[in-house]
Amino acid sequence: MFNPCLFFLYPKVIHHKLSYFSVNWINPAKTLREQGIDENEPVLLRRKFFFSDGNIDTHDPIQLNLLYVQCRDAILDGTHPVTQDLACQLAGIQAHIQFGNYNEMRHKPPFLELKEFLPQSYIKVKGIEKKIFQEHAKHIDKSELDAKVLYTKTARSLPTYGVTFFLVKVSLLLFIFPSKKKCKERTNLYHDYLELPKMQF
Repeated sequence: MFNPCLFFLYPKVIHHKLSYFSVNWINPAKTLREQGIDENEPVLLRRKFFFSDGNIDTHDPIQLNLLYVQCRDAILDGTHPVTQDLACQLAGIQAHIQFGNYNEMRHKPPFLELKEFLPQSYIKVKGIEKKIFQEHAKHIDKSELDAKVLYTKTARSLPTYGVTFFLVKVSLLLFIFPSKKKCKERTNLYHDYLELPKMQF
């Protein structure tokens, strides 16, 4: 069985967007004191492993909620890039989870705090909140747990789900060689490593 793991946030990153790489996972075999974590430091609960995601359903509401929150946050902070239509679809499900059934009299712009429902790149799109409520209306009478299952299944179908990203810096000098052949060899070497299409010369 999967056991959720806690992660510890350093104070210097608390006010910034969180990512997998801005945290230190707590060692469950040691006490907080042994790991140098003060009793006043914030500790957040987050899932560390994903191998059992496919088995999580409404029968395990605690695990389902942990997975839902982590998927939602990863989509909102851009870890998982989504199209505008899919962003609205997911935001509509999220609205149903948070506010229940769509109410035409109540749920109309401006109602949502869009930064809590959409990735940053879509917040200022004209008419986007109306599209969210159109998606929200599709889930009438769906239970909160079923909506969370739908949200997580949609997120798990994303091409980037389960992928680990690393920030790398490549010097422009890498591509400046006196020989065209040498440039091609060096460039395709990196593309082989990253499993990218070969560059045409």
